[in-house]
Amino acid sequence: MDEIIGMSASAAGGGLFGLLGTTLGRVAGFFEKRQSIAHEERRWQHETTLVELQQKTAMQAAKTALDQAHVDGSWDGLSASLAAQAAIGESYKWVNAIRSLTRPSLTLLLWGLPRSSGFPRIQPRRQTSWRPQHLLRPPPRFGGLAIALQRRFVRHEKGRLSAALTQSI
Repeated sequence: MDEIIGMSASAAGGGLFGLLGTTLGRVAGFFEKRQSIAHEERRWQHETTLVELQQKTAMQAAKTALDQAHVDGSWDGLSASLAAQAAIGESYKWVNAIRSLTRPSLTLLLWGLPRSSGFPRIQPRRQTSWRPQHLLRPPPRFGGLAIALQRRFVRHEKGRLSAALTQSI
């Protein structure tokens, strides 16, 4: 009988320990999976930050290249203008005086023309509150015509309703 009880206890113990081992393996797998997901989320966040920084760097490089192109273009234009003026040669003194005053006078004229001709000056918009402007405005109201039409419709419907009631009586 001891042998039968020993074998039964051994079989029950083996099943119990097998179940316990499987359960512990599943619990450990759950924690490993949760840790793996947290690691992936941190990696994705790092990659997102890295891409944003690369975009900012590319935008700054493009802006720097554009600014450099503007500077190079303006210097090239100035050097071409000076070379063209040097190629003209000497003439009468009054012709040289008019030629030398043409560019500054055009600059002053083009600079002062918009101000004197009544063009509005461009001023930055000032926001008086941290709230958006559309929230500061009062809601639109119906105009007088809309209210008059609404009242007329209501009177018309009341008249139709009273006429229908008197006919049915």
